[in-house]
Amino acid sequence: MTRSESRPTGTSHSHGGVTLWIDGVGCWRTWFSERLSIGGPAPIGSSRSPADLALLADLSRLHAEVERVGDAYRIKAFAATSVNGTPVDVETYLRHDSLVTLGRDVRFRFRQPSPLSATATWVSESGHRPTDRIDGIVLMDQTCLIGAGPENHIRIPQAETTAVLFRREGSLWLRISGEWKLDGETVSGAQQLENGSVVTFGDCQFRVEMR
Repeated sequence: MTRSESRPTGTSHSHGGVTLWIDGVGCWRTWFSERLSIGGPAPIGSSRSPADLALLADLSRLHAEVERVGDAYRIKAFAATSVNGTPVDVETYLRHDSLVTLGRDVRFRFRQPSPLSATATWVSESGHRPTDRIDGIVLMDQTCLIGAGPENHIRIPQAETTAVLFRREGSLWLRISGEWKLDGETVSGAQQLENGSVVTFGDCQFRVEMR
């Protein structure tokens, strides 16, 4: 029996909540839903914001929404929003390397680096972040590429190979060519990840946190 066959079935993650703590790179959160809403902090007296991504910034509580449509993405503006300096009246499609400005000074860079994947990334360029530290968000379709080259969604400069994060039947899996380590054990091929899993390949290491 292989390690993946002996592991218990993982928790289904239909939306967001899977976070990767990557040594030397930072904290990245995957988002599995086709929509990500963005807004200001939670109202006084409430522990929850109406937006999926609530920022410590002067924004409307529900300011904008990014939606995946097929292999493309569009942004819907509920308050002042611009893309590459052009105001968005209602909605517009995003292209690779688009600069999105929310309100007066909240800036995010949208990237879709791989032509073979509909997955994209959403990274703050103005330093505005949620209350919990996040360095970037992966708007994940089927796969997320982790490696050194520009085609990767999460870039690790010292990586000598590419790790492919993917979903299978509601669980999160990782595939790396050759041998790598999962929770200190040498494995190969595709393996299912669990909450707290520690992945090591070459000089790269990250921990998985599932909510």
